[in-house]
Amino acid sequence: NNASVAGISPDWHGSVAGHHERSDDSTDTAGVLAPGVVGGDAGTPDAGSGVTVALLDTGVSDTAALSRASGRLVDGVDTTNLSTTNDGQHEGPLTDGYGHGTILASLIAGGSVRGSGDRAIGIAPDASGDVVKVAASHGRTRLSNVLAGLNWVALHSSSIHVVNLSLSVPRPTGSVYGADPLNAAVEKAYGGRRAIVWHE
Repeated sequence: NNASVAGISPDWHGSVAGHHERSDDSTDTAGVLAPGVVGGDAGTPDAGSGVTVALLDTGVSDTAALSRASGRLVDGVDTTNLSTTNDGQHEGPLTDGYGHGTILASLIAGGSVRGSGDRAIGIAPDASGDVVKVAASHGRTRLSNVLAGLNWVALHSSSIHVVNLSLSVPRPTGSVYGADPLNAAVEKAYGGRRAIVWHE
């Protein structure tokens, strides 16, 4: 037994949450304007002012609602190739080949777009986003990629207020010894100072 080892866990595979294959090509447009569903001050022009959200997902591609040119979307790190490079990519843009991260970024901080009647589509349209790419273009990830992304958040914690994770992952089972590494990484990123939003 080594006292410095908190636990051992397999490097599980997971995917981004909320992806559902449709049997037809129809589009459900109900609830496109997230502020209408949330209510309150959501979607007002200054909602999210001074708040930075770390978006741990499939990357984020520029859209009319949220782009790097606006200065509110900043590339952080890409941890999807850790197994081959042993270091995250720190060069942007960390674009989204799957679409999940882009959709969530727009729901969180998207501004107005054509057809929205000058209303923001995001609940905090004045917030900024740090892109932390932990899932590849097929929407899949590994525990080690997520842990590296959360470590990047912890290292940049002075400028991050909210962390968003939308992952579907297996829960620890009998094959895990000691502490769950994902829970430990979330606690480290939380640091008692920021909100962690976890969707499964």
